[in-house]
Amino acid sequence: MITGLSFKIMPITINGSGTITGLSVGGLPDGIVDTDTLAISARGKILQIVNGTPDTNHRTSTSTSFVEASSTCNVVITPTSDSSKILVVCKTQLSCNDGNDGWAATIYRGSTNLGATDAGLAYGNSVPDVSGTYFPVSMHYVDSPGVTSAVTYQLRVRVHDNDADGHSVNVGSTGYGTSSGDIISSLMYAMEFA
Repeated sequence: MITGLSFKIMPITINGSGTITGLSVGGLPDGIVDTDTLAISARGKILQIVNGTPDTNHRTSTSTSFVEASSTCNVVITPTSDSSKILVVCKTQLSCNDGNDGWAATIYRGSTNLGATDAGLAYGNSVPDVSGTYFPVSMHYVDSPGVTSAVTYQLRVRVHDNDADGHSVNVGSTGYGTSSGDIISSLMYAMEFA
């Protein structure tokens, strides 16, 4: 006969939504819940973040096809797995110096445009016959490069010269601050996740 033991049984209920009631904090014996049970799904786990060098200069282009917008607004990342996803983020400021024109911006992986053929990942235009309009631009793209070798992502821009008068797209410039306008830096970074 065993003496000196007492048991208190509390009703435990698991309802249809999977909620457990009647279980107090610390109510499970040690070893029942392990780290695998508590772990968040591996999907979305950040493996690395690589920052490019901010470009603090005003850049301009008259190209009507996508060209390198900046020699430094790019990022190189080497995925640790060919099944990884890469989130590429680019922040810049764009405008046209003619009120009749538009601009397009995109992110390239090597020689591949990750956006629409002509409009890229972002597009804007100025007010006709008035003046240029300055646009803060933030582009985000989730890529699946499928490699474990170095991958280069780069900001590219083009001008949409609606009135064929040869005007340009401006990168980084503003109409505020100094007489020529303060510069807002262009920046790119890439994040690898599983």
